[in-house]
Amino acid sequence: MLTPGTVRMSHDERQRERPGANRSLQDRCFTLIELLVVIAIIAILASMLLPALNSARERARTTSCMNTMKQLGLAVGGYLSNNREIISVMDQNWQLYCYGKVDREGHLSYAFEALGLRESTCADFSTVPISKICQSVWIKSNRQPCSATANCASKPKHIRFFNLYAMRMDSNTKACASSGDYWVHKLSRVKMPSMSAFWTEGFPQFQKSTGLFDLSVTSSGAWSHQSKNNVLYFDGHVGSVAHGAVTCSHAGLTVGDPACPVCRFWYPYL
Repeated sequence: MLTPGTVRMSHDERQRERPGANRSLQDRCFTLIELLVVIAIIAILASMLLPALNSARERARTTSCMNTMKQLGLAVGGYLSNNREIISVMDQNWQLYCYGKVDREGHLSYAFEALGLRESTCADFSTVPISKICQSVWIKSNRQPCSATANCASKPKHIRFFNLYAMRMDSNTKACASSGDYWVHKLSRVKMPSMSAFWTEGFPQFQKSTGLFDLSVTSSGAWSHQSKNNVLYFDGHVGSVAHGAVTCSHAGLTVGDPACPVCRFWYPYL
């Protein structure tokens, strides 16, 4: 209530009477430059953290993919135990058992068992769901999901297992054992199973040869884990091979030198 002689003050006049309040409000506001500085700091921190996060994610993928290889090793080991330690690779005309249909002896059954499957997703093509395989290998392979039949679109995305995983093979008595009619692996004849590669991920073919691919490059899907590749050895353990670590100068008549660890990797029957 106004007393005689007093005058009602406007809002602006009251604010002018409190200059400290205005300064306090201004102090709490960001200027455009301050906002840009904060954004720049956040961007710098993000750029520093992203490589570490990507590396951690790839390490997790590598572990998951190694577990898949270990499961494959257990399934193959069980298969070998039931088949006199012998697994067929191909016939003398390079008809590859593990890259075609399931043969009459069931040479592909161990792959489905390892992945917890009863049968192929796509009949006669040895396909498995993409979700069951190593995602890094799948991404690096640049391969498309199987579309061999009209039913493929109605099923989970799938791919031929043996387009991404390969067993060691070659028409060479240092690389495979020969029965006369076909090439096999016989576990009891492998000289140094802890040094010789049995299965690997990422290779459409698995040979010491530049005729099919160049082992010195990393763009073919062969080197899926930060320039490394997971390998199942004949003794059952799974290891990681670095890019360039499995190349050597031995070729022609000198290929398969027993004193060379790289040759041991490729040639289990030296």
